[in-house]
Amino acid sequence: MSTSESKTTDTATRRRIRVTVSKDYMKALVVIKKPDPGEPEISVEEIMEALSQAGVVYGIDEDMVDDSVSQMDYEKPIEVAQGQPPVKGTDSEFEYCFQTENRFQPQEGEDGRIDYRDMKYIQNINKDGVLARMTPPTDGVNGKGVNGREVVAPRGRNIPFNNGENTCVSEDGLELTSTVDGAIVYARGRVSVKDVMTVNDVDFNVGNIDAVGSLRVSGKICTGFTVIVGGNLEVSGNVEDAKIKVQGNILVRGGFNGAGAGEMQADGDITVKYAAGQKISAGGTVTVGGELLNCQVTAKENVIVKGRKGKIVGGEINAGKKIEAAVIGSEAGTVTSLTVAFDAEAMRQYHEARHEISRLKADDERVKENLVQLYKLQMAGKLNKQQQAGLKKLEEFKNTVPAALETLEKKKAEVEERLKKLRDSKIIATDVMYPGVKAHVGVLVKEVDEEMKAVELSQDGHRIVVAKYKKQ
Repeated sequence: MSTSESKTTDTATRRRIRVTVSKDYMKALVVIKKPDPGEPEISVEEIMEALSQAGVVYGIDEDMVDDSVSQMDYEKPIEVAQGQPPVKGTDSEFEYCFQTENRFQPQEGEDGRIDYRDMKYIQNINKDGVLARMTPPTDGVNGKGVNGREVVAPRGRNIPFNNGENTCVSEDGLELTSTVDGAIVYARGRVSVKDVMTVNDVDFNVGNIDAVGSLRVSGKICTGFTVIVGGNLEVSGNVEDAKIKVQGNILVRGGFNGAGAGEMQADGDITVKYAAGQKISAGGTVTVGGELLNCQVTAKENVIVKGRKGKIVGGEINAGKKIEAAVIGSEAGTVTSLTVAFDAEAMRQYHEARHEISRLKADDERVKENLVQLYKLQMAGKLNKQQQAGLKKLEEFKNTVPAALETLEKKKAEVEERLKKLRDSKIIATDVMYPGVKAHVGVLVKEVDEEMKAVELSQDGHRIVVAKYKKQ
């Protein structure tokens, strides 16, 4: 065939068959034009030639090409080739040599009550003991585009240990060990080791306590006292109207009650047998063994009232992910406010980042306008000393803007990712939810006006959905 004949054939092929390749070279589509009267039908060979001319050489689905010819799918985009996407390598993975979640697991007896006797709340470790092991990140698996070119896969992220005091990372970076004998504290993903001290009662014989490590109270904490603990706190008896602030986790085998002046705060989890009229705040999960009555509770993760008779009545309960109890509200219609998808700090950071981004961009525009005017004066030789100093400051500011904006955008994206994780938040009454309950899921609100048996409330777009609760 002569060169002129070859060019004519190529032109005819391109006119009868249009090939489209996606921007990432992972898909190729063809559109077959219906032959004009007197023209031959499109053949498989003609389609393959069109693909070759378009540079499509990999991932061609010959069966799809055959089908498109046999079925005469004219003027319809048909995907005939697909590349192999790259697979990102796995990030660093961690194996913890201690219990990180549900660290204290009270067992429910036949009578529906919770047994707190053997929960091993404080996890001890000896010096040089291994706390965690890391599996390094892996390389990704490269892909290939329909053009036959290799697509390089990114390697997994090398995430370091989030280690706190009295811990040490091994020379090869694969093990985290303890540098002292003590108790393991795991809060918000950070691993530390603390010393443990023990007292009988927190009363006038002991006074207020400010402990660097963990604390065991074999008796009770009396009204009016303050307890500050750098590790975990374990109380065998009751806590009355006391002020408690703990960096780790709190376990109270008795109740938390009094005249309503008590406050209990932990960066980690809090577990109590029951609570009435008090204020509770946790950076993790709040677990209650029986009743939560007229309390103000805030938990970054969950608020769980255990037991077949476990109930939440009155008060204000806020949780990031889930609120669950057998009974929520009361037959008397006690006003009970529940909120999930609650992360006030994340919302504050998100709005603050957006505001700072807008302000910085506006300032950058104003600086650019001022620089234009100063540059004009400079070119005309009319720039005085004061204006020269101003020009230098404006240029210095302009040079800092890109890095500042990048930092703010990264912070905004991180907070958005935190808020996305709250979309699956739920309120669950495994037995009954009574009228008087006011349920908030994010910004949505539902006022319960009729008794509902075994229900689960969640968010679906712009409404709260009420579904039948099914035990997992």
